[in-house]
Amino acid sequence: MTRLFAAVCLSLLVVIWLVGTGESQVKTPKTVKGQVPAGWGKGLDLTEEQSIKIRSVDASFKTKIHALEEQIDGLKTQAKQEMVKLLTEDQKTKLRKLATGEEGPPDRKKTESTDNKKGKG
Repeated sequence: MTRLFAAVCLSLLVVIWLVGTGESQVKTPKTVKGQVPAGWGKGLDLTEEQSIKIRSVDASFKTKIHALEEQIDGLKTQAKQEMVKLLTEDQKTKLRKLATGEEGPPDRKKTESTDNKKGKG
């Protein structure tokens, strides 16, 4: 009986730990660090003030670029969804099979070689 109780308690602790670690993995905005482009620091003899400002500009644009990339990903997903809406149910089924690899498209090389044999015979 004590083994059963210990197993249940251990399982419960594992579940609590897994749930707790899952919550901590929620995406939080990272602090983006800017960089001075390669060769600029020593090659251009930048002052410390210039380096700081250049890193700041780089970080600012990296943040903006990241936001735009996420927006582009969302638009690509939205475009695919709109395209799928235009398909018939049969086409949607075929698309699912193609996407999951259940049934691939016919191999052109096999088809061509079969056609060539028929023409030569």
